[in-house]
Amino acid sequence: MKKHNVVLVALIAIVGLSVMWACQPKEVTSAKVYIQQNDWDKAIEQLEAAVAVTPENAEAQYLLGQGYGKKGRFEDMNRAFDASLAAANTFEQQIKFEREKYWVEYFNKGVNAFNEENVDNAIQAFETAALVNSEKPENYRNLAVAYLRKDQFDKAEENYKKALAVEPEHVETLVNFGIAYYNAGKFAESIEQFEKALEQDPNNSDAISTLGLAYDQLGESDKAIQAYETALKANPDNNDLKFNYARLFYNKSEYLKAIEQFESILAANPDDFEALLSTGDSYLRMADKIRTEAKELEEKNEDDPKIAEMRAKMKELYKKSIPFLEKASEIKPDNKNLWYNLGIAHMQAGDAEKGKAAFEKAEAMGKQN
Repeated sequence: MKKHNVVLVALIAIVGLSVMWACQPKEVTSAKVYIQQNDWDKAIEQLEAAVAVTPENAEAQYLLGQGYGKKGRFEDMNRAFDASLAAANTFEQQIKFEREKYWVEYFNKGVNAFNEENVDNAIQAFETAALVNSEKPENYRNLAVAYLRKDQFDKAEENYKKALAVEPEHVETLVNFGIAYYNAGKFAESIEQFEKALEQDPNNSDAISTLGLAYDQLGESDKAIQAYETALKANPDNNDLKFNYARLFYNKSEYLKAIEQFESILAANPDDFEALLSTGDSYLRMADKIRTEAKELEEKNEDDPKIAEMRAKMKELYKKSIPFLEKASEIKPDNKNLWYNLGIAHMQAGDAEKGKAAFEKAEAMGKQN
């Protein structure tokens, strides 16, 4: 009995298969024969004829999409696959497989081309990957980077927006988009992206530091300072942050606060030229300010006792600038302005001989240029 039942079931299955085969359009039957022969051109012809008559045929649409994929016609492939899924979910897994297969192929081609510095080929491959599967944000992130490499900001902006349309809270995309805006001089737009990124990742150092720069570029120094202070709490040893933070105070003529940050940088890196130059220049500017004030007071009342006190303070500040400027001149001895400032510092500190020598070096460099 058991053996008989098995045979009976098999016979029923065979009969059912024959009925199902008989019910399918003759064009689909012909297409399957051509597929077995790997003749996809003729298979596509038959399947196009089949869906023209019965567009709701899920199998015909699936097979037609498969054929379009073989030919690299990915827009047509997706249209056919979508039609198949609209008719029934019978081929859902096969369709997912086909799409993923082609997406991986072209996405990897793009990555390899980009790594080989062939940006045009990378763009072409990523664009194709996006045709295959438009829901993958990786397509657009990589396209944005590639277009930036070619200095095509509008295209990069378009693709960053596409990536965020798919994945709006992706921190890396928001930060990179913000940096792209900053580099393009679109500071307000960059701030918008950084603030969105910081909603997701409040300690993101790249977002915080460039946010500070963007606020600074817009003249909003108080917001910039606040951004840098937040960044430095999370990254206290980041000398780039410290330098930009110090420059904000320098630009606001708050030189003592600037010097504090510059000297913190020099404690970690004594040969940092920019920090040496900026520290020396900060002392110079404070001294110059006092000299101007003392001169104005002297013109009003040359016997004012404050004048001597101010000149003593001025001389002290000039002296403080000298070690920083001298060390900077050792690192970059061909900087004309540095030697000129060093000449002023020596002269005002009371060392006319060294001041004269520094001025002569600055003058000689001027003649060479």
